[in-house]
Amino acid sequence: MELIVDANILLAALLKEAITRELLLDSRLKFYAPEHLISETLHLLKRNTKIQKRIGLSQKALEEIFYSVSATYSYLVKRSGYPCSE
Repeated sequence: MELIVDANILLAALLKEAITRELLLDSRLKFYAPEHLISETLHLLKRNTKIQKRIGLSQKALEEIFYSVSATYSYLVKRSGYPCSE
């Protein structure tokens, strides 16, 4: 199965132990993400300290998790005038 992951999905997986987290950790799945996934997610966290507190991890720990989890993703790159593609 192939799934697209965005910042909201990544944050949901960090906030609550539920099916979203299980899916993101399932190595049988293939994930696609926009090229700006990590920067967008970290930007959202920096703006919203409530979410940071609910997650309960330092900024550095969050970055390490993001880079680790997303290392296996295929990134979609937006080309000028074209929709996102691999």
